Amino acid sequence: MSQQLSENALQLRAAAHSASQAVEALNSGQQISSSDMVLALKNAGYLSHEITTTLKNYYNQSAQEAANEMYRKGYAGLTTAQNLKNQYGVSYRECAKLLKNAGFSGSSAGVGIYNTYNGMTYEGVGQALLDAGYSSGDVMAFMSSIRVPINTAAEVFQKLGIPGKEVVKLLATAYNWVTQEGIASAMRYGKYAINEIADGLKTFYNLTEEGVAYVLNKAQFAAEEVARFFKDVYHKTAAEVADILKKTYNIGAEAAGKILQGIGYAANQVADALKSAFNWVADIY
Repeated sequence: MSQQLSENALQLRAAAHSASQAVEALNSGQQISSSDMVLALKNAGYLSHEITTTLKNYYNQSAQEAANEMYRKGYAGLTTAQNLKNQYGVSYRECAKLLKNAGFSGSSAGVGIYNTYNGMTYEGVGQALLDAGYSSGDVMAFMSSIRVPINTAAEVFQKLGIPGKEVVKLLATAYNWVTQEGIASAMRYGKYAINEIADGLKTFYNLTEEGVAYVLNKAQFAAEEVARFFKDVYHKTAAEVADILKKTYNIGAEAAGKILQGIGYAANQVADALKSAFNWVADIY
């Protein structure tokens, strides 16, 4: 039946019948289901907006039912989003929910929304996807599909409130050619705090604390910033921080001493640290 129905639809299209006229003619002797009708019209070469109009006007289908039908018949998220907007007048937020419920991937839905609604930002699309029930990974898939730069992706995730540990994993997976320090730099560009970046790096790459410091150094984090992080977040002693500075930043005892003092260690702690890490003693401490 489906093949014959498609052939009949093709003949009607060749005879310059509109989609609505074709539906009337094809249904004249029997009631064709909307699913079979969509397939026949698609196979006959009718445009997607003509088919959507038919679903709305002839079959009285809701926007969700139309989205479901479009998904089942293999239409892309972009085509479906355009038809939902133009034929049903749905907002981009509603469109995201309709696409999610129909089964479209986050990438397909994101591309559809981004290219259908004027003035959409990456953040706007991302928020719409999250609100519709898509995951942060789906948002990443959308941005990857349109080649959003890694720095911009990190910035978008920060604005969307996605935790740093999660974002390190997302970026490292999507941009798997980027180095660890490149991931850290992108996160810094996105205004993630150093503790979120370090925690994400340590977890995803299974780094030691010294390894974390090395990556942060390569990502152009200042020695004092890293030292303060190790003191305040990892609760390292002055001696441990001095050792990390020596190994990862290759700085001398005097410079390390100034940093240790600057981040709040007591004078006696600094003196002990310099002696331990550098075997160096100075009267000022």
